[in-house]
Amino acid sequence: MDKACKIIVNKDKEGGNHLDIHVGDNANLNIDVKKGNVNTKLGKGDANIELSSGNLNTHVNGNSEHYVSGNYNMRVDGTIKVQSGKNQYYNAGPDIHLNS
Repeated sequence: MDKACKIIVNKDKEGGNHLDIHVGDNANLNIDVKKGNVNTKLGKGDANIELSSGNLNTHVNGNSEHYVSGNYNMRVDGTIKVQSGKNQYYNAGPDIHLNS
């Protein structure tokens, strides 16, 4: 496929119509953008990511920003390690509560 492509799901706005992508065992789902943006926009609803097992890794070669107009809740059952600068480390274990 060349040029632009749009997939429209539920044009008539009826309930129960979804787009599901299923990838079987021992396979990957890859999205490769050589130059451009990956944009996700959700008008109303929740965005959820669930990993039953494994790690969630991000690498940003620039700036990263989190903006939350409501509350920001984080639960960590292990240890939090934050590195700011080359050799500055801040650790918070399960029994340390910062700013509480």
